[in-house]
Amino acid sequence: MKYRFFFLFLFSFLLYAETRNVKTHIENPSYGSSSRFQVIQNDDTGEQEKEQEEPVQNKTQNEEAHKRIFDSQKINESKSLSVQEFLESKGFLVMTSGGAGSASQLSYKGYTSFCIKVYVDGILANNSTAGEFDWNSIDINTIEKIEIEDTPALSDTEFAGCIVRITTKNFQDKLIIDTGVSSYQKNLFDTWYAKAFYAKSFEKFKFNLGTSLLSAENEFEKTSNLGTNLDNFSRQGNAHFGWNVRLSDNTSLSGKNSFNYNNLKTYNSGSSLNNGIETDISTFNNVKFSYQSLTVKSDTDFLFNFANVEYINSRLTSNIDNTGFFKTGISENIKWLCDFTAAINFEWLSYNPSSNRITANLGAGKKFQIGKFSIEPQLATLIWFNQNFGIRLLPRLTMSFEGLSLSFFRECTLPTFNQLYWPKTSYASGNPTLNSEDGWSAFLGFKRDDFPLWAQYKFSYYGNKICWTSQNGKLIPANSADGIYNVVTLGIEQNFFDSILKVSLDATYTSARLCSTFKQIMWVPEWQAHAGICINVWRIIFNADYSFTGRRWASNENVFFYPEFHLLDITLTARCTDSVQAYLKVNNLLDQKIAWHDSYYIPSRKFTIGIKIEK
Repeated sequence: MKYRFFFLFLFSFLLYAETRNVKTHIENPSYGSSSRFQVIQNDDTGEQEKEQEEPVQNKTQNEEAHKRIFDSQKINESKSLSVQEFLESKGFLVMTSGGAGSASQLSYKGYTSFCIKVYVDGILANNSTAGEFDWNSIDINTIEKIEIEDTPALSDTEFAGCIVRITTKNFQDKLIIDTGVSSYQKNLFDTWYAKAFYAKSFEKFKFNLGTSLLSAENEFEKTSNLGTNLDNFSRQGNAHFGWNVRLSDNTSLSGKNSFNYNNLKTYNSGSSLNNGIETDISTFNNVKFSYQSLTVKSDTDFLFNFANVEYINSRLTSNIDNTGFFKTGISENIKWLCDFTAAINFEWLSYNPSSNRITANLGAGKKFQIGKFSIEPQLATLIWFNQNFGIRLLPRLTMSFEGLSLSFFRECTLPTFNQLYWPKTSYASGNPTLNSEDGWSAFLGFKRDDFPLWAQYKFSYYGNKICWTSQNGKLIPANSADGIYNVVTLGIEQNFFDSILKVSLDATYTSARLCSTFKQIMWVPEWQAHAGICINVWRIIFNADYSFTGRRWASNENVFFYPEFHLLDITLTARCTDSVQAYLKVNNLLDQKIAWHDSYYIPSRKFTIGIKIEK
């Protein structure tokens, strides 16, 4: 392992010499200690309409050193069937509690679950109950761009881990239909899905519509002594509507509305339909008013989100849990003499009106360009009210030159509602007096379009972390741990033979140590690596994507560990016409049946055949 980075650098140097003239689960306290291995949310607004994006002047290579950007072409080339699958090919560890339609927990450089903040069209989409994003709620066919960011933007007042920014497709005339069937080993294509997207533009009004349906049985093979995973079905449906009205030459009104439904049998809950049935319902609504002149750009967002989880512990005894979460807020982003952001949000739980929180943020920043050198100071403030009142000043500084970027910033995340307001039971209880988690980070990155090697290093001291600890026989969350993260990533991306062959390689080393013992944090692999190739010849496209995940300690004591595993996915696509594609995909070709953690196993080999129409 210690020679991997050397070989990556050597390979990238040879490529450069050759091509230098070419620009080429709902959080469960019974899981025990884990925080920052779970963290939470915030708000932001982004530029949604391409026709309103302000022109970028004097853009240099170094601006993207802290982020990786994947447009719709790169997303399509990956032949991923879901957002989770695409992110898995970009260095994320994706852990599912079952098969298709099941809940997914993602880990990125040691940061898991609600450490990963997901913004959809500029608005935070994480649910503050568990702090996580529902990865099943968005169809990858509706996405125009995905950005993975290792440093916070001005309006990201809560940050620890990374940001995933998703921009959905704009309003250019388009029709997409994608349908297929999947089958795990020893089953005959018992999973089917159908997806559709339509967009239409008129002179002053534009809209798009999207829907997706999934019916999955998820009967996959486990290791030989555990047999077949049964009774883990999912019945899922999503719908969304986007619109834009041009009010004048300088103003517009736009919005996004989505509805998500998932009825599923939860993992390891037995075969009875009287227990272990979960129904998730959520809606996401945003209205944006935009103004833009030659000197000023302003975006005002209004949002309302709702999510409800019904879990049947026992239908026979009417032991049914319902958790309803509401969030409403308003935010303002202005670009004038400097960048300015402000927002206020109100969140509450339906079953307990006193379980609520108000958050507000205010920030300003300005970028100064001196030749090829740039420096950008920012100062943001986060204020919150629940049973506690708190305020955090969040200074940030970024300097860039010729593809090299250096950032210093403060991290801060608020407790989830599960940590604050978990109902008092015989085994656990929430803690409404919890404080925020805080840390200080430094990021160093290098990336240039004319050099195939990219590199990132991040150091983070993160304290006051929330862990579920045993107190008088109950699990109660407390700010009780500190950790130090050192993460190094090296990657290569290169095209050959006029883009007939595309290659991407990357490797990550993560040292995530508890300050009290200096032992690796549970479930965090020290080593991860990825390799992907795409071969495009005539009307045939072949994709192969390999990922390696090293061993993960089963507990913070570092006594027992889960073994390493190797995942290989391949896809063969035939372009039947300019608008019709047929594809065959095999997930987990090597048929790895390893536990991610606890009794959650990687689904066995899966086959998918489908057809996609796009015009």
